[in-house]
Parts: sequence; C-alpha cells; structure tokens
Amino acid sequence: MTQAMKTQESTAAVTNRIAETEFEEGEVYLFHPSDAECPAESSLWGIFGNRSRTQVFLESSAAADLEHFVLYGLLPIDYRYCRLASRAEMRDYVYALACCERRRHQR
Repeated sequence: MTQAMKTQESTAAVTNRIAETEFEEGEVYLFHPSDAECPAESSLWGIFGNRSRTQVFLESSAAADLEHFVLYGLLPIDYRYCRLASRAEMRDYVYALACCERRRHQR
C-alpha cells in the first residue's frame, strides 16, 4: 500500500478540502467544486504535479467522461474538494489517457 493510500484512509473522514490535503506527486486525484465526496461521474480527474500556496498544478487532467485531456495545467480555482482515486479509477484514468495520446498521434 502506497503512502498516498494510507493517507487517504486515515484522513478521509477528517477532510477532503484541497487546502488541507497533503498530495502525493504522480497520484491520480478527483476534484469537485461543491461535493466533498468527489463522485467519479461529476468530478475533474487529474494527476497531481505540484502546488504553490494558492494553486494546484496537474500533469494532466480530464472531465468525468475521460475523453478530453489537458496536459500541464492548473486546477481551476473554484474546485474546493478532492480525494485520492481508487486503484481501479487510477487504472481507468491511465488507460483513457493512453488511448487519447494514441488518437492524437494517429491524426
């Protein structure tokens, strides 16, 4: 079990606020502007890259449909909540990202 998974288990009941989250670089997170549970079907998905005091940098991100990806962007400021993706969600995200990249290179 990774440190990020242990952190999620120990802090999930306490908070899901972005400002209070200790992110693990390279992990997939789900972000939501108003729902602290960050349901997969309505959240922004992204791979955490870095953060400053006021901004979160994502290596890649996608809307809940996992079809349109943005590479190297900032998390929109109106997002307040996040959670670490489950291993199954992480697998789905990485697979969809790889498929998207393949489609880009075939054009």
